Amino acid sequence: MISFARRCAVALVLLAGALVAWGAPTAEERAFNSARLAFQNEFWARAEREFATFIEKFPASEHRAGALLYQAEARYYRTNYAGAAALLESGRANAGPLADEYIFWLAQARREEGKLEPAAGLFAQVPRDFPASTRALESVVMEAVVRTQLKQWPRVTELLQSPEGLFQKATAANPATGWGLRGRMLLAGGLLEQGRFADAEGALELLVKAPLEGATAWERDHLLARIRMAGGRLEAALDATANLATAATNKPALVA
Repeated sequence: MISFARRCAVALVLLAGALVAWGAPTAEERAFNSARLAFQNEFWARAEREFATFIEKFPASEHRAGALLYQAEARYYRTNYAGAAALLESGRANAGPLADEYIFWLAQARREEGKLEPAAGLFAQVPRDFPASTRALESVVMEAVVRTQLKQWPRVTELLQSPEGLFQKATAANPATGWGLRGRMLLAGGLLEQGRFADAEGALELLVKAPLEGATAWERDHLLARIRMAGGRLEAALDATANLATAATNKPALVA
């Protein structure tokens, strides 16, 4: 008669075989998923640590490029921008299908470091080299943000105004939402800085009747008032300021 202990041992062997057959997670997969869960829950320090351990323990993993990217993003969110950039630079050559993400996050890190020219060039690289990337539109707008910081106004308007450019094509259906909204604000500001007041007001035309709220509505109306005042249209500028106080309700900085 088979002993109880022997039966238990046999059962464990059969269970182990069944788990393999059913595709139970391997140690590698468990480690990656644990680190990713920490990242998704915004436990940045833990995520950075676990992804570093994963890369060290499983250097040949198919998840290595993804793990390095996650680790770099965790560093970014911990404001360790130089450290994030170092990781991304070290993994770019082997990023594979994540190459656009590597470049995008490297651009973000360089911008936060204050390295604006390199950041602008990296943002430009995403839509140029990866036009189908989900980061393409965001990268165009972010390049415009950096060019605005650099006061490179002709480049800002070139990026955002051309009918054949990615920005205009990608935001035509939703001009007053998301990146379309932010880009049009930047475009109007860039045209204002170049003294192109009519064009600047035209850039805001699609946003004038948009149902914006709070600080976003205030920013639109404030920019519109600045454009009209700079163009010598003082009565029209006064009309644009009428909504500023309403939009600034309970926001002392905007009220001032």
